[in-house]
Amino acid sequence: MSLQATLDAGLTDVPDCQAVCCVDFASGIVLAKSLRRPMPQEALDRLAAIGAKVLESAALPATLAALGVQPRAPGLPAFVCVVGRQATLVFARAENVPDQFLCYSCGIGAGFVALSAAIDLNRRQIAQAMQ
Repeated sequence: MSLQATLDAGLTDVPDCQAVCCVDFASGIVLAKSLRRPMPQEALDRLAAIGAKVLESAALPATLAALGVQPRAPGLPAFVCVVGRQATLVFARAENVPDQFLCYSCGIGAGFVALSAAIDLNRRQIAQAMQ
């Protein structure tokens, strides 16, 4: 399966997903995307910039430790979920591809258990596509 096909699968399989994109950490460039409706490039760039800041935040490991959360790898959570009034944003590290991350923009009605399970599956699919 190609990267585009796996992003399309994420758009279909992740509950209430409106957009999913793969982003390069170093440049912040959106490498590939799948969208339910057209989005301006500026909106995707903002989403990518927010994701990079969240996942690279120096405060994130300390916050997780204070909450008693043990990431799968030291200092690297698999994903971070931000619930807002209009959207649920999930920023996920690309599995086995440390220089890229994924952004999912979903509706606010998506349940966390279903959302996290679908994103975890999609992360594995994307990792296989990138090998």
